[in-house]
Amino acid sequence: MKRMQLVRPLRNCCKSSPMSHLPFAKKCRLKSKVANVKEDRKLADGPLHEDDYDALFACLAEYTDRYKANNKVHERVSWLSRIVRLKGQSSDPVRILLAVSGGADSLALMVLCHEWCQRADIGIELFVASVDHRLRPESGDECAYVAQLAQERGLSHRTLVWEGEKSHANLQAEAREARYRLLTDYAEEMSCHCLVLAHHLNDQAETVVMRLLRGSGVSGLGAMHEVQRQGRLTLLRPFLSVPKTRLVASLLERKIEWAEDPSNNKKSYLRARVRAMMPVLAEEGCSPERLGATARRMQRADAALSTVVDKFFQDEALEAPGHSLWVNLSSYCALAEEFRLRILRKALIYVAGPAYPPREIKLLAMDEALQSAYSRQYAQKRTVGGCCFDMLWRGKDGFFIYREPGRNPLESPLFLQKPVDWLGLCSVRLAGEVDFGDERPVLHALGQEGRLIYEMKAGFLKSGAWNDDNLPVPLIEALPSVWWRGEPCAVMHWSNERDKPAFRVEFEENDTIFSSNTDLGRMI
Repeated sequence: MKRMQLVRPLRNCCKSSPMSHLPFAKKCRLKSKVANVKEDRKLADGPLHEDDYDALFACLAEYTDRYKANNKVHERVSWLSRIVRLKGQSSDPVRILLAVSGGADSLALMVLCHEWCQRADIGIELFVASVDHRLRPESGDECAYVAQLAQERGLSHRTLVWEGEKSHANLQAEAREARYRLLTDYAEEMSCHCLVLAHHLNDQAETVVMRLLRGSGVSGLGAMHEVQRQGRLTLLRPFLSVPKTRLVASLLERKIEWAEDPSNNKKSYLRARVRAMMPVLAEEGCSPERLGATARRMQRADAALSTVVDKFFQDEALEAPGHSLWVNLSSYCALAEEFRLRILRKALIYVAGPAYPPREIKLLAMDEALQSAYSRQYAQKRTVGGCCFDMLWRGKDGFFIYREPGRNPLESPLFLQKPVDWLGLCSVRLAGEVDFGDERPVLHALGQEGRLIYEMKAGFLKSGAWNDDNLPVPLIEALPSVWWRGEPCAVMHWSNERDKPAFRVEFEENDTIFSSNTDLGRMI
């Protein structure tokens, strides 16, 4: 059994309780090792102190103010604007979740964030979660160690276990997906508003180099962001400008141990190979600080480009039923290539769901097809990323983007008062009091048969200014629908006043980005 390697003698494990971890260490037969920390460490590599905390953590509020000015703040992240303003004033503390693995970075996050909250008297309740991937025998001991440190600080801790078979084809990516899924579910269970991660400056520098090796563009070279929406959560990374040496020094000063994951040094992983290259790059002037600065510059450039793209969607695109889009083709073709590719990428994420968009080579092929259709005024259909592009539909100057019918044949069972996610685009919930018996309602795409049945039950589709006459039939057949007793009883964006079911069906769309544009007559 490989042992968790700790970095200071265990008798000095915790400042507040010097001997509290010694029985635990003996039981687990843990080793300790002294880090190579020079006594003449420069101030820039020294520990973080209380004077650093406000600048370190108050930056969250600055991001919130900017997001509010741009009308991009969701209710789930509204707590950020209250962090600095509600010191001791909130009767209901804001809940945030810290992801802590037992490594130096995440333990420093837990310790420093807790100290900041205690000193500033801010109405925040911290929760701690560790993910046991069950990939190493000592991972359970590491999670137990985090739980003990959290308990000493009065923090709630939960160990989340990744169960099931593990594929070794792309283990790191699979583990990362499982980790975020477990943390997201737990955050929602505990009503936490965001997830705080301990990525630091060295992580950021490695990410920039990895993205460069993969040929990433402006967005990719921006690497990790301090504030980032991911699915149902907001991710916060307050340490991105802090070198790892300062986090390590902060733990050493407090005589707190941490674990070293041996997989971080496995040369079979790209990040480990890049990490080994970093000292050589630093000798040539390519230091983590400069790479971090490059990431910030790329993020600024990315934000500037995104502003143009957002304006295009507000002015030249319309939401169609079922998270579909109508886009003005001539306005699209008038833009530079970089903007066109960004529009395609954003549109595909909006229509198909928040999965990874197609690679650039496929976006370039679709862009060429759209320009060809416009120049030749030739209507055609193409598919990419699970979506149909219906160009110059009925001779109109534009194109529809909608999910490819039959692309998602799976059925999801529905239960009363329990929301079910639909491709990350919307949630569906049943309300009311009804006994479904053995035949439970299910959620799936409407399809051709469902469209014909529902037209007889509810009449032709009408959703605001949209109707069956100005929408492609495949778009209608891709709409999410609730089926019960062999027929559709509710369809998203298709009102039914004739034959209502015995229960209420609620479709709740995720964030929309086109709400200001409603001029259907001008666009189509």
